[in-house]
Amino acid sequence: MKPKIKILHLEDLYTDAMLVARELKKGKIDSEIKVVDNRIDFKKALVDFVPDIVLCDHSLASFNSIEALKIINELDNKIPFILVTATVSEDFAVEVMKQGAYDYILKDRLQRLPGTVRNASEKKAVQKQAMEDLKHSEDRYRQIVETAQEGIWLMDENNRTTFVNRKMCEILEYSEEEMIGKENVYFMGDNGNLAEFTTEEKRRNGMKENIDMPFVTKSGRNIWTNISSNQIFDDHANYKGTLRMVSDITEKKTLVQELLDQKVEEQRNISKAVENAQEKERSEIGMELHDNIGQLLAASKLFLDHGLSKKDYAPSILQSQECIIMAIAEIRKLSHELVGPAHYPTIGLVESVEKLIHNISIVKDIKIDFVYATFQERKEDVALNLVIYRIIQEQMNNILKHADASETEIRLETEPDHLVVTIKDNGKGFNTKAKRAGIGLKNIKNRAEMHNGCMQIFSVPGKGCQVKIIFETTNNKKHNPVKSG
Repeated sequence: MKPKIKILHLEDLYTDAMLVARELKKGKIDSEIKVVDNRIDFKKALVDFVPDIVLCDHSLASFNSIEALKIINELDNKIPFILVTATVSEDFAVEVMKQGAYDYILKDRLQRLPGTVRNASEKKAVQKQAMEDLKHSEDRYRQIVETAQEGIWLMDENNRTTFVNRKMCEILEYSEEEMIGKENVYFMGDNGNLAEFTTEEKRRNGMKENIDMPFVTKSGRNIWTNISSNQIFDDHANYKGTLRMVSDITEKKTLVQELLDQKVEEQRNISKAVENAQEKERSEIGMELHDNIGQLLAASKLFLDHGLSKKDYAPSILQSQECIIMAIAEIRKLSHELVGPAHYPTIGLVESVEKLIHNISIVKDIKIDFVYATFQERKEDVALNLVIYRIIQEQMNNILKHADASETEIRLETEPDHLVVTIKDNGKGFNTKAKRAGIGLKNIKNRAEMHNGCMQIFSVPGKGCQVKIIFETTNNKKHNPVKSG
């Protein structure tokens, strides 16, 4: 059974009120009517009686329909307002309709009233159902948004926050009230220069973006997020803002970095193993040259010395002797270069470098200064000492072959957290940005990186070259890129 239509009738003439009630009954409108005739009772009835429809005469002693309609509009409860009055001008009727009246009926044509009331009641019922459906839809939407496993971040065209869901607040550790109205750079700390990740061109074209961005939470934690952005436009294709779906990928980023570091460390260990194998092979070759071939040549020298007693063979024997002496010297030099300082336990890095300098000075007229006053050598660190020796050896070969230098300085320095090797010359230098065909500097770089070192190259054409290698000696080791200039 349908409930009665509750009608509030604003009328100060009893006979007119009775005529309206009779016409509604005649039209089979099942209604409950409350009649009032002044402003105070009218406002009270709107609250207490809660009418479905308001019928209103235009002119009362201290009140009129325009004022009554204004009160209803201020309540914003969408009560249908029907003007029931004597003759009024057409302009007035139009004005009342513009201000929100549902309809107007002249008192001499009350037969229209039941149909108008019925239509107004049905329209209100439809509107009420629509409002309830809308509220239900909004509640369901909010529930979906608030329980979403991704952060939802809505921003206007100026990158100011207009809406965030619960998950977004959890990700950045701010409340909704703290985030509303703030730009995205507010939550980025020192990474604010990366904030404008949606270009104007992409905005105009409505292009989607999916990028990783860093943020700083309220507690100061640095986090990484993945953001999927969709631009929002009005009906006229004007950019109005961006809807961003945000996921916290900090743990994933950390895991990827750990795997990358592990891979780098594994590669470094492989390179060390290869280098150790090469050094072992060099050592064996050097020892073989020294202990086998060297001994054979020494014996040959003895036989030739004996043959010198026979005068007829003296000239040829003398020439052979000179060649053999030179071969012995070259083999001894080669064996020392191949074996390296690590395989001579009785000497260290400093003495090995001094021997290298001495050998170079024999065959090349070049001044070599060796500075190691602050260097604290650790002979037990065989692998690092060998790498440093090989780096010095490699760069000295580069200088002798290409630099045309007259002076060179080799410097070893121990600092609180670093061990620094510097090799510089006054040769012809080169353009560090130009492509180089040789592999000497590349070998030095690779050797340094295997032992947590980085290489810096400073050179200008005509002004010599300086190669500096810095080895980390603390537990917190970081790898720096090769610098040149």
